[in-house]
Amino acid sequence: MDEVISAKMLLDRKPDDSYIAEWTALLQQEAALEGEADELSVVVFRLAGEWLALSTAVFAEIAHTRLLHHIPHRSGFLLLGLLNLRGQLRLCVSLHKLLELEDIPQPKAQRRQYSRLIAIRKGEERWTFPVDEVFGAIRFKKGAIQNVPVTVAKSTANYLRGVMLWEGKSVGILDEELLFQSLRRSLI
Repeated sequence: MDEVISAKMLLDRKPDDSYIAEWTALLQQEAALEGEADELSVVVFRLAGEWLALSTAVFAEIAHTRLLHHIPHRSGFLLLGLLNLRGQLRLCVSLHKLLELEDIPQPKAQRRQYSRLIAIRKGEERWTFPVDEVFGAIRFKKGAIQNVPVTVAKSTANYLRGVMLWEGKSVGILDEELLFQSLRRSLI
């Protein structure tokens, strides 16, 4: 009986000021994190003449281009081959061809060489693909995402979930679920 009274007194006591301050700070921090949930972090890159973005959650690495090894009877349209990335063999695909982007030749005076290799991952899946230029990671409000234009939405290769305006450019935000699904199917 004395144990019950002791437990009741323990639970009914007035909390310390430090305890109240600690919990107040924790709850304020959670409220601040909820505000960040309204933002999206993406990596912006260029393929041919198109600026595209993918969620930073799927990015594994951005590297310099590597020597590509063709796979006999498999390399071709979408699968470019294998490459060594940090001691691991990775499949390399052509996003240009998957997204049906035409490579628009630029005059020599405007041509710059910024090509990079992007490695993405989702669970155990790993893919790499070359891009023409990488800007880097940016954050923006999810409310800034606009619908995909009707002419693009009806195309046969629509991998966009939305479009945003960035530095005067229209950037297509790729749907990573659809992208990974299409890359998986391309190997079958």
